Amino acid sequence: MTSRDNSHASPIDAYLAELVAQLTVEPTERATILEEIRGHLEEATAAEVARGSTAAEAESRAVAAFGSVATTARSINSTLPLYWDWRQMARGVVLGALAIWVIWTLATFPFIVPMATEHQLDVSTSPASLLFTASPLGFGLFYVLRNGPWAALLILALFGAIAFALGSRASTGWRAGLAFGLGVIVGLPFLLPAIFYTNSFIRPLAMLLFILPIWLLVPYAGFTSWLGARIARTRDTHALRRPPTTTSGNRHQRRLSTAIIVGLFLLVTLLGVSGWSFVRAATILPSPTIPVSQQLASAQRQLSFTIRQPGYLPAGTTLTSVDVAEAWCAHCSVSLNYHISSGADIFLYEIPHNPSAPESVGPDMPPLLPSSPDAPDAYSSVTAVSYHQTWWLGADEKTEQQRSLSWDDGTLQYGLITNAPLSAATLKQIALSLYG
Repeated sequence: MTSRDNSHASPIDAYLAELVAQLTVEPTERATILEEIRGHLEEATAAEVARGSTAAEAESRAVAAFGSVATTARSINSTLPLYWDWRQMARGVVLGALAIWVIWTLATFPFIVPMATEHQLDVSTSPASLLFTASPLGFGLFYVLRNGPWAALLILALFGAIAFALGSRASTGWRAGLAFGLGVIVGLPFLLPAIFYTNSFIRPLAMLLFILPIWLLVPYAGFTSWLGARIARTRDTHALRRPPTTTSGNRHQRRLSTAIIVGLFLLVTLLGVSGWSFVRAATILPSPTIPVSQQLASAQRQLSFTIRQPGYLPAGTTLTSVDVAEAWCAHCSVSLNYHISSGADIFLYEIPHNPSAPESVGPDMPPLLPSSPDAPDAYSSVTAVSYHQTWWLGADEKTEQQRSLSWDDGTLQYGLITNAPLSAATLKQIALSLYG
């Protein structure tokens, strides 16, 4: 009988029908509890009838004296394990999905901020951008793992703590853990499609190596929840064997309050650290843009040779950056990066001639560079494939034609590389303009 059928039910039947709808205990426990309560109410009714009340009045008074349905249900539910039926399982899945997003983001964000401050990440340093990077839709966690497993361990600890707490209140711990863990799959539905995002035969395998540990949160949540239920049942069994005291009835309630306090402390701590990181992120200033002329002067001071710049470049081409990098002669290579107004780029590198380079081509030796950009074999055109990260574990595959001109004049080695549709003659014209 449900609460909708109470219009013609007796007060006791109506009370029990409302109570059964609010109980969250095992069905067998529920039947026993309802039978005991019915017995108490019928005894109280009989006592009222003995005092001269009618049967209807006696039942009403007995029910009123017993307490409200909400109070009785709350008292029973707080002292007995929670039964995870299909409705509770659905709530657990939603809770798991929400938990993985919140925990993932809050655990990663405090590590992302200092990495952005030290310019270890090629992302915007605005708080909103950093929050996105720290979320499951960003690559933040995998950036952070370069500096240690601490963010991942924090996610494991917090996610497992919630599953353990759910299990300690559940009649069947594995059901609570399974529902909570499935929230990871439901909350991150883009994991499986990300495996097949590109056509590369390597990237899906690499993605799978990242995704499998995340999927392992499902059995991990099931185990920690089962462990929580087992420890709670063992503790309850030991408590029942002790002599009763005046405080024994509140023992479970105290345990629950302690768990809530510890959980709130951890949550407030994590929120506090993330909040402080958010404020810090708001104060991060963008990296100052160094004028190209200063970059060129700084690079020249680090090199033993004079940097040569082409006297001819296609219209709309500007020098955007100058970098000094490692080569066979240590910190001695310079690259000049030009941008064309059409959106393409030209990359020019200069490295001192290597006197120890092999004089002949062997099976394991790279071919010698032509001695002049006029040489027929100085020019090459290849189809190159590049990957551009997009959102979470995904990448756009871009195929482009790259043209290059490489030579070694005995003093410097040169390389001109571009993704612009420039002919071999145009590249040769740029190369020859380096000599004045």
